[in-house]
Amino acid sequence: MREFSIHHKSAAVPSGFIPKGGDLVSAKFSDGSWYRAKIRRASPIKKEAEVTFIDYGNQDTVAFANIRPLDPRFRSLPGQAHDARLRCVFIISPLQRRFDRSLMWVMAVLSSCLALRANITQRQLSVSVRSARIESW
Repeated sequence: MREFSIHHKSAAVPSGFIPKGGDLVSAKFSDGSWYRAKIRRASPIKKEAEVTFIDYGNQDTVAFANIRPLDPRFRSLPGQAHDARLRCVFIISPLQRRFDRSLMWVMAVLSSCLALRANITQRQLSVSVRSARIESW
């Protein structure tokens, strides 16, 4: 990624470049660094695009001035973030066994209209989740 950072110190926006949905691009994140991204939606009127950073999974709205076409040499590595869905999630705790039914009802209500984002730290039969947050759609 060092080469990627160095590349963007001198990379300019090609004249006439207008990002569109589905394009693989380089986009500047709020931390000031450039990352690989995929355009979800673009608004030529507002001159901004909603992007998903393909190596981290986070999303942001980025001004066209902070978006560049992705250089071909940075396309070969597939995106490192992947969408996932959870099924049959159970809350297991000896102290909460008597509350299982009400907790499952709460989880069902919460998850019916919200997305859960989790960072998986290891893959085994039991999954360890480092952090999670619930986002509204």
